[in-house]
Amino acid sequence: QHHTYLFPVMRKVLTEDAVVFDVGGHGGQYAKLFAKVARRGKIFSFEPSGYSCSILRRVISANRLKHVKIFHAGLSDTPGTLALKTPLKKSGTFRYGVASLGDSAWTGDIFEEECPLVTIDGMVESEKLTRLDFIKIDVEGWELRVIMGGQNAIQKFHPAILVELVDDNLGRAGDTLQKSWDQLSQ
Repeated sequence: QHHTYLFPVMRKVLTEDAVVFDVGGHGGQYAKLFAKVARRGKIFSFEPSGYSCSILRRVISANRLKHVKIFHAGLSDTPGTLALKTPLKKSGTFRYGVASLGDSAWTGDIFEEECPLVTIDGMVESEKLTRLDFIKIDVEGWELRVIMGGQNAIQKFHPAILVELVDDNLGRAGDTLQKSWDQLSQ
């Protein structure tokens, strides 16, 4: 529930009928927040990890959030598939929330799974969206790739964007903080 402190902020940013992309859905913390603020809106939550997606589905179902649509997919600059790498603890369980596309700095055991990749632009087209109000992106270093795959939608709809950018994480995809900032500034 640690995202609840953002509720008053999101009420200032989102309307009740907002269309939101939750990129890096994880366990549903942000999806729940967005769904409570945008009660008559549409929330699209994207999660590439099979494990995380199973938790996300249970959380959304348990909270009866019918206006949240879950996609077991990652977002990128081009559609396709890519290996998602999830570090494992010494016990063999997942290090929940730190899976990544691209290179991994983790020196221990890793679980790899192929995940489908889609783009923001492709999803806007396939879902026939006439607006996109807000995009949250937290994908452990793949953020610039997500933004690049949404250039048309971002230019068309001018959504507010909440994005986590960490230079070390961006390096996994061969990107940098400066390159990301330059793209967002455009």
